[in-house]
Amino acid sequence: MNTQVDTRAFDRFKLVVTVILSLIILWILLQLAGRAAAPAPTPTQAMPEAQLPALPKAGFEWKWDAAQGVLLDPNGLPRYRLVDGQWVPVVPEELKAKLPKGFKVLMVDGQWHITGPEGKALYRWNPDTFAWEGLEVAAELPPFPKAGFEWKWDAAQGVLLDPDGLPRYRLV
Repeated sequence: MNTQVDTRAFDRFKLVVTVILSLIILWILLQLAGRAAAPAPTPTQAMPEAQLPALPKAGFEWKWDAAQGVLLDPNGLPRYRLVDGQWVPVVPEELKAKLPKGFKVLMVDGQWHITGPEGKALYRWNPDTFAWEGLEVAAELPPFPKAGFEWKWDAAQGVLLDPDGLPRYRLV
């Protein structure tokens, strides 16, 4: 009587399983290597174009920091933050420390301003230098132009309004 078990079929099964597992591991390693070799995304690649507005004009290529939602200059400094679909200049921490509580960053006539809580413009964004510039505001307003009505002063925008609320003069 022969009591020996034929193990050839079992050995063939182990070989097939080993080959399949080896191919799966090789495929996973190739996938990971492909991801590591990919370059960092540019701002337009990081977000769909439908959500990303045109980048601010600059003489260099912006770097996108998706974690913070900011555009970085070549020195790694955050210059713009994406807020509600538009690029808003970043207020640096050292400038924030000097600003009064309740300050706001507002767009006024196509320019970004930092205004105090009372609406007075304190700083203006210079898109050429990517920096906030202090505004020197006269302590006293000059005499208003002569008119057959009473002017209204809008301190937040620095303009004179006619009785209909339309801006007619700007203090520069």
